[in-house]
Formats: sequence, structure tokens, C-alpha cells
Amino acid sequence: MTHEARARLRALSELAAALAAVRTRREVAEVIVEESTRATGADTCTLYELDAARETLTLVAHRGYAPEVLTRIGRITATEGSKALFDAMQQRAPVWVESEADYARLYPELAAVISPSPRGRAFWCVPLAAEDRLVGVLGVGYCEPRAFPDDERSFIETLCRHAAESYLRASRFEHED
Repeated sequence: MTHEARARLRALSELAAALAAVRTRREVAEVIVEESTRATGADTCTLYELDAARETLTLVAHRGYAPEVLTRIGRITATEGSKALFDAMQQRAPVWVESEADYARLYPELAAVISPSPRGRAFWCVPLAAEDRLVGVLGVGYCEPRAFPDDERSFIETLCRHAAESYLRASRFEHED
């Protein structure tokens, strides 16, 4: 087993252990963002929850975003925020952006936001689905362009399945109480 494979396995184990120790959606969201940022070496991270009507993604946890960007991404619907991201989530399709050019092409309104803080040049957003139910979207960004090879994409999708299951579990716990 390679060093990189061991590190990914360790990251998934640490995520599972951290998620086993929390119960509420808020706690789960914080763990998902913290562990996902660390496990993927990301500069930024967002976690969105999908409402019951499947019409609105609401930002529930984040790391590393400039305030100018946060005001634009706090709520995403089919008509506001990022239509391209909302459409991809509805289709359960991950979004992989490897360069500034890809970013500007897919999300021109966000790429145009002026901020004194470093901005993402590559990112991914993966719909969170558990038990055939969409629960939200997890996304991380990087300040430098980067490729996402197949093995990294598989790791990220596995991480997102764990995140989705935990978020759904926490939602159920909260509704039982």
C-alpha cells in the first residue's frame, strides 16, 4: 500500500471516529468541514443542507471563505446563487474544477467577485446522498490550480458518502428528540 493510500485510509478512519462522537446536525456539519478540509488539503470548505422541498441549499458550515464570497453563496436555488451547482446537485453529479478558466466558465458570477483574500482556482462539489436521498452538497477549494485524478476522486466520493450518512443520521436523531 502506498503512503498516499495509507494517508487516505487514515483520514477516513479519523472522519468515522469523529462522526461517531457527535449527534446533532450542527456538530456533524462542523466535523465534516474540519475533517474534509484536513483530509483533502483544501484551503476552503462548504457544507450545504438541502431543504425538505428540495428547492434550497443553505450553507450550514464553512471554512476559509472571504466575507465577500460568503454573502453570495449562503443560499443556492435553481434561480439564485449558483444555478450550475444547483443543477449538478439535482442530477447528483459531482463538479470538478481544475483551473481558473474552468471556474470562470462554470461560475462567472462568483469568479467576478472582487476580494482582497486569496481565491479558489480549483475546487470540487459533491452532492451528499444517503439511502437514495439527497441531503446536501460538500465542496472544497484550493488556492492553486490542481488536477483531480481518478483515485483522488474515488477517495473524495467515499468521504462524501460517510458525510451524507452521518448528516442524515443526525437529522433523524434531532427529529426523534
